[in-house]
Amino acid sequence: MAEEQTSTTFKFKDKEVTLTDEQLSNVADQAKREMASSFIHIGPRVAHQIGRDIAALLRENLQDIDVAYTEAEDGLAITFSLKLSTPKNADGVKIETGINFVKERIKSGKVAVVDEKQGGLFD
Repeated sequence: MAEEQTSTTFKFKDKEVTLTDEQLSNVADQAKREMASSFIHIGPRVAHQIGRDIAALLRENLQDIDVAYTEAEDGLAITFSLKLSTPKNADGVKIETGINFVKERIKSGKVAVVDEKQGGLFD
């Protein structure tokens, strides 16, 4: 007795296509393999580069960080930024790192009292 096969019919590029369950399974398996190899993964190389970039930012700004820390009244907040994206014209992961801190605090102000009704002494 022959084994019963089922099939699936669908439209692809304006044509009707019929595949057996086995054929459909093979197509799905092939698509999974192709998709898995096309995804960019974040791995040890990316992590290593991020560490190198942050260390470089610290080294490049160390003198300014030292001045800011020495002059800070309540400590110094340093913020690092990291953006990972897929470059348009290259393979791999685009890594953008940044550093942000306040080098010097500017505190300035003025106080004035103005009365529109009172005339000036030397007007």
